[in-house]
Amino acid sequence: MAGRRLLVIFIYSFLESYAQALLPPTLTVNPPVISETDSVTLHCQTPSSVPVSQCYFKTMRTKRGKVFPCLKTLTGTELLEMSHQSSPAEVKVTCFYLHATQSPESNISSIIIRTSLPPTLTVNPPVISETDSVTLHCQTPSSVPVSQCHFYTLSGETVKDVSCLKTLTGTELLEMSHQSSPAEVEMTCFYTVKLGESHYLSPHSDTSSVTIHSDTSSVTIHSLSVSTPGTKDSSYPATSQKTASAGERREPQNENLDAYPLYCSISEEPAASELKGVMYSTVQTH
Repeated sequence: MAGRRLLVIFIYSFLESYAQALLPPTLTVNPPVISETDSVTLHCQTPSSVPVSQCYFKTMRTKRGKVFPCLKTLTGTELLEMSHQSSPAEVKVTCFYLHATQSPESNISSIIIRTSLPPTLTVNPPVISETDSVTLHCQTPSSVPVSQCHFYTLSGETVKDVSCLKTLTGTELLEMSHQSSPAEVEMTCFYTVKLGESHYLSPHSDTSSVTIHSDTSSVTIHSLSVSTPGTKDSSYPATSQKTASAGERREPQNENLDAYPLYCSISEEPAASELKGVMYSTVQTH
């Protein structure tokens, strides 16, 4: 019995020494930032002196590793399932191999898995003038810890680091899109999520449009059209005639004629006896 115990102790000591002699693998991930539907390649590079084809990958949230080929491609969704996380998330992975015993673990590599949920952009109202305002609402998923929103014009610039509810004037939108009224400004929005010390971008929303009209100019009335029965339409200044013609000199009789039109009538014909000498007519002024 004592001999067997010594043999077991010797074997364990040998394996422990052998394991310490094994070199750890090197883990690389490419690309380091993906979405749930994207793929990442994990490469557990073992020492060239160790002929192994199978490696073990494990996340920091799991104790046991999963055996895969040492060069393995996984989707973001599969990594999230392995680490028992949901997007957006930072999945930390290590790897090791077996050669008579378990090798030391590799370096820790991180894969950022962005959310695949885009926001929804609403504009209210959708038609404004240059001096009017429009409210932009970048509605983000409730399950995502959003840090900031960004509004982007398809022909211009991005409004960065702002609230997800933003009010802009028509003039500001025109400046952002490098347009002049009348114009249709097409916009999208996206948001950022903070993971650790880094910020990561979401997919863009669908496109929404804001129509911007020119400001309506005021209309000035220059004249009034006056119609009287039996006459053609006449136009007179809207202001009082006395004010308009203060420096104009007019004869009194002309003013009376304007106010009271002159007309004449022919009196009844004289008696026939009176027409023997001279023919004449009388005109009476009223």
